[in-house]
Amino acid sequence: YIKSCSYPNNKAKNLVKMAQKLVTDFNSQVPSDIDTLLTIPGVGRKTANVMLAV
Repeated sequence: YIKSCSYPNNKAKNLVKMAQKLVTDFNSQVPSDIDTLLTIPGVGRKTANVMLAV
């Protein structure tokens, strides 16, 4: 549940923007390089590094 997280309104907005960007700019595929990941709303360096490590 997003409401139980800190800043739930910001997280919810970023999730919507993230989904829209992935669909429109990346054909629903998560990018595999850090510079491109950092262009996604709500994704910072730490999140991008975790995504690349998985």
